[in-house]
Parts: sequence; structure tokens; C-alpha cells
Amino acid sequence: QSLEIKLQHKVPLQHKIERHAGSRALSKQELQAFEKFAVLKKGVFDKEENSIIKKNWKSFCEIHNWKKNNVKPFLYFSHNGKCYLNFEQRKNFVRFLANGLPSRTLNSVYFRFRSSFDANVNTGKFTHKEDSIIVRHLSNTSSTKLINSSAHVAKILNRKRHSIRLSSYCSRFLYFSIKSTFYFNQDFFTVDINISWTYAMVREFINTLTETSTCKLEELKNIVIDQTIWDEMGKKLNIDQKILQNFWYYQLHMQIFCPEPIYLNELKINLIEYVHRQDDKILENLAWDNVCLKFDGVPSLFLSKLFKHLIEYAKTKINSSTLKVSTDWTLLTIKNFIDVLMEITLCKTIKELKGHKLPDFIWLTMESKLNINYKKLKQLWHQRLHMQLFCVEPIYLNHIKIKLIKYLHKNEITDLKEINWHKVILLFDGVTREYIYRIFTNLIKLGRMKVHSTKFSGSKAIIEYNC
Repeated sequence: QSLEIKLQHKVPLQHKIERHAGSRALSKQELQAFEKFAVLKKGVFDKEENSIIKKNWKSFCEIHNWKKNNVKPFLYFSHNGKCYLNFEQRKNFVRFLANGLPSRTLNSVYFRFRSSFDANVNTGKFTHKEDSIIVRHLSNTSSTKLINSSAHVAKILNRKRHSIRLSSYCSRFLYFSIKSTFYFNQDFFTVDINISWTYAMVREFINTLTETSTCKLEELKNIVIDQTIWDEMGKKLNIDQKILQNFWYYQLHMQIFCPEPIYLNELKINLIEYVHRQDDKILENLAWDNVCLKFDGVPSLFLSKLFKHLIEYAKTKINSSTLKVSTDWTLLTIKNFIDVLMEITLCKTIKELKGHKLPDFIWLTMESKLNINYKKLKQLWHQRLHMQLFCVEPIYLNHIKIKLIKYLHKNEITDLKEINWHKVILLFDGVTREYIYRIFTNLIKLGRMKVHSTKFSGSKAIIEYNC
């Protein structure tokens, strides 16, 4: 009760907006006020952000003479219905943790702190046993009772409620639940919520589909079925043909043909990574029949609709009606890039940026100003412009590879943890760490393939391949 939080930094204005002590998400008005001072960052905390929170907790313990392992009093401010820290001190504690995270809300920082330090809560991937428990409890649950049911399952599995509700119902249910209705955002994927696809109905559906199409079930994998077949099936089953198509393409096809469980967020990430690797000119006219071959069991119609959904979501985030997936880097656009970068980083000369790792909020701010995807901006800087500005000699890719191989061989490195990246970067004046690391990972992949190894074997794998 007598603990007084001693803040070690000037609290940014966006961290003075929230009315609650990190316990609730921002209201619409608070969110608008927050974004006046900083670009709001959502989603998963990266390694750097996690390390900042842990560092801040360690610093808090040292300054306030608190035992580092005694984290329990701060995981939940209320104990037996009573708060021992007053409201302002609770707020200051979360502000202390949020030092160095100006683009994160206090609410997200506090909940990340709790999930990182609460040893009594299970984290990580769900086991098969947990999957069966989730399906058993949620299979006959209506959407209106989903939150309460998720909370009950969370207690049984000793997990966070939101991990059950979001990860399990919206993603894992896509794979596991045939008996219950298939729920999704109706603006995204729609399967009629008035039909309960029982085991008997699914069996009748499959028999009718194979009979009408005159194909075996395994022959229908990744096939776009003709409209006349759906019309005939609709008459036979007395169900609208659109409902039958949606059920097949957005649910049953994956349940039958996907070799592993489907997690929607993982599918989104894999799709984004796949698209990111493609040539810019291909993006506007992707051949989805070929793309689906990279996602075993996922139909092309599902992937194309998922991609369109991601594009529409991205447009809302960058306040643009046109998402620039292709950018021509002319001298004018590069000059504009440099001017905006120096303005945001408050640098007087471009030389001040040499070798510095720029946080994501800078790239996100540049994205909003230039209306260009922040990944494209980072790619331009790390893989091209930084080297053009700061390398004293021309860059030859093979020379970089040879230097890397010599470094690994000379230091007899056999484990990734043994690599001192700071020393490695010093070997290449003006070259970014990101560029070097990309070349290094490509060498590792090639080395593994050639020596038939799935484990990192350092210079041995790379040298054997290059020899």
C-alpha cells in the first residue's frame, strides 16, 4: 500500500489518455486521441518489445527494492476484491513497463506483461488432447453463448480466455468441427447459419457430390467444380446451391484434404510470405490454381478470397483506396523517401542513419505519409539504398558470400548462437545486417539441401556445398 512508483522517463502524451490502469482496451474516442500522438501498433509483440518489457520489470525491481521473482502481486491488481495500490500508482506501474514502447497502448503492454510472467498459465501450441476438449465443449454452442463457453474451457485447460475464443473457435474450429454450424465473419466467408451440418448430412453431401460429378472423392482435390453440378446437387438435396458451394470450398474440402489442422492466422501469414516473395508484376494477376499447390488441401477459391480480404484490410490501415504493391523507385521517389525519413528521425544529415536499426513505428509512419507498404520501404532501405549511400566500394554478391564462408570456417562456427553479428557487420562497411543475414540464411538453406541435413551444421554445410 505504501509503494510509490518512481517513473524513470517522461510519460508520452498517448500514455496519459487511457482512463483505466491498463485493464481495459481503449474506447473509440481514446483510440482517436492516441493516434494523434503516435502510430498505433497492434498484433503480436516482437522479440525487441518483449525484451523491453522484461528489462523494464528488472529495472522496476532494482529501483523499488522488489524481489524479481515476486511478480504475482502485479499480475492482478485486485486481490480478494481489494486493490492495494491506488489508481494512480497502478497507472504509473503500467507506464513504467511501457517505457520505450510509444506505439503500444498501456492495456496491450500490461496484458503482454501478464502473459509473459504468469507461470501458472499454459502457452504454446494446443495439444491433440486439448483440441478434443475444445471441440467437445464448443461443438453445440451457439454464437451468443460462445464467450461464456470459452471462459469455461479456458479454466479447464488453464489457458487465457482469448486464446480459446480466437485461436480455437475461429481457426481450429475450421478444421475440427463438422457437426456444428460453421461460423465466420459473414462479410468474409459465409456458410448458412441455419443449417447444422451433422455427420449424416455431410455423408449424404459427399455421396451426392461424387455421384453427380462421377468422380472419386480424392479426384476432387483442388478442382473447381462446374456450376451445373452444384445446380443438380441443390435439387437433389433441396439446399440452395450457393450454400453447398460455400460449405465445400470454405470448410469441408480442407477438413478432408488438409494433412494438418488449419489455423487461420498461420494461413494468413504463410499467404502473405508467399505473395511477398513473388515478383511485383505477378501480384495483380496471381494464378490461384498454381498458388493452391503451395497450400496442401486449401482450395484456390478460399485462398483468393482470403487474399482479397487481406488487401481490403490493408487499405483501411493505410487510408488508401489503392494499395501500392508495385513501386517504381525513380530519383524523385527516392529523394522523397530520404526527405521523409530524415524528417521523421529528426536527422540533420543522412550520415547519421548509417548502421542504425530503425524501429517499426518509423516505417509505419512513413507508410502513412508515402502511401507505400512499409515492408517495401524497409526493403528499399536495407537491401539497396543504405548500401548505395554508405558503401565506399561497389558491392559484389559473391564477394560477400566468400567473406561469410571464410568467417564461419575460421571461427569453426557450428551453432547459430555462436555468431557475433556485430563483428560480422564490421567486415562489410555500409552493408546492413538485414542484407547480410538474408545472404547467410540462403547459404544455409543451400548447404543443408546439398548435404541432406535439416540441422544447422555451420561452415561444414556451406563449405561442402560451395566446394
